[in-house]
Amino acid sequence: MSEIEGQDNKKYRPYENSGIKEGDMITKINNVEISSTEELMKNVNRS
Repeated sequence: MSEIEGQDNKKYRPYENSGIKEGDMITKINNVEISSTEELMKNVNRS
């Protein structure tokens, strides 16, 4: 639940208005099982 910096050097909260809340766990992305933060980042960066 942290901000990220975009290519335009502005701060963004991609989770905002998504329904994701602090404490939620992401277990799948596009029906691909996610079991670690590294897998999560890899899949998000591919999208």
